[in-house]
Amino acid sequence: MQKGGRKRGCAEGEGNPMGTRGRESRARPAGVSGAWRGGVTLTLGMTIFAKILSGQIPCHKVYEDAHVLAFLDINPLSPGHTLVIPKEAKATVGELSDDSAAAIGRVLPRLCRAIGRAVGATDYNILQNNGAGAHQVVMHVHFHIIPKMADGRGLGIRWEAGKLGAEEAAGLVKAIGAGW
Repeated sequence: MQKGGRKRGCAEGEGNPMGTRGRESRARPAGVSGAWRGGVTLTLGMTIFAKILSGQIPCHKVYEDAHVLAFLDINPLSPGHTLVIPKEAKATVGELSDDSAAAIGRVLPRLCRAIGRAVGATDYNILQNNGAGAHQVVMHVHFHIIPKMADGRGLGIRWEAGKLGAEEAAGLVKAIGAGW
């Protein structure tokens, strides 16, 4: 253990009160080539999250399974601010496999409940950005669970809502439906 309770990497079973499925998340999948460490293929230009997944950078892990890792944000907006990432290295949600997306969908509600109980918050935001134009800084899919504390700590949002007309709505519904 390093100073401040930090653990080197996010090894299986360390600091995971929600359970872990054993070693299968660390095994090299069939057909994957290249240097393999901790469940990710090491490549040039790796994101900080890939380095956390590989154990090159430590984290404060709160959850890990075969598809997902969750750890405390080191620059939190409020106590319990947690990042949830897929082990699949994709930049945006639209690029994720159905398996990774489903795994995150199963884990998010459980983590929200656990974090809320741990920090005494009933309100929280889940933030997820896709692309630099949408304020994504780390190009690896990630969700922020940000508790909203009674004293106001948490995510602040300025929302400038527009108006949606019937004709515009009909066109959008048709275009979105055609994209499946």
